[in-house]
Amino acid sequence: MDHFAATAGFDGTVRCWDYIARRQLYLSAHAHAVTSLCWAPAFLDSQFRTLMVGFDNGVVRVLYRAETQWLCIQCFKPHDASITKVAASPDGKYLATGCAHGIIFLLQTHKLDLGKSQLPYEPVGFVNVGGPVSSLCWQSDSLKLLIAANGRLMNIDCSGQLGVKGSGTYELCCPVHELHIPWRHEDTATSDIDDAQNSDSAIRVLEAETPVSCAAYFENNTIL
Repeated sequence: MDHFAATAGFDGTVRCWDYIARRQLYLSAHAHAVTSLCWAPAFLDSQFRTLMVGFDNGVVRVLYRAETQWLCIQCFKPHDASITKVAASPDGKYLATGCAHGIIFLLQTHKLDLGKSQLPYEPVGFVNVGGPVSSLCWQSDSLKLLIAANGRLMNIDCSGQLGVKGSGTYELCCPVHELHIPWRHEDTATSDIDDAQNSDSAIRVLEAETPVSCAAYFENNTIL
């Protein structure tokens, strides 16, 4: 297991750290703020050196952690607004990006091969979810996306669209299902109640909906 970490910020820098030695190794500076990042899965890079970075001008850069610098191996612009989330599918075959305008863009990736010229990621298409994307997570089978957008929780089934090849980008016909999950609220502020009959009312359980800002798939594709 290596001992490197990556951080990025609104100053446009992407920094590589050795957290055992507690020192910065190098940085890459950009003109626009960094708004999201994630490491690529093993399918794309078995050494886990590839970082996917989103910027506030809608650009995504795929950076490779070399010995003394970040190498830019991909650069593309899937959005016209700030990128809020980037997420690679567990099988590494697809990249999903979400933006402040409520668009989720899907691209087909290519394995890293530093001995050859990198093939560009191929656009698959986009889905409009109607509000700023604040959370983006792939299901373990790499066919569905769990997203939070504008306070709503949604599940997008991409299974029928990922293999479609077109001449350019287009809006995908992916089923989008809004999820309504009740939450439990325990009110423990009730005054002391001595009799057993009334003690049950000391904990008041409510079922209601609340805006969702983030969500993720857990074991067996349950939602966390």
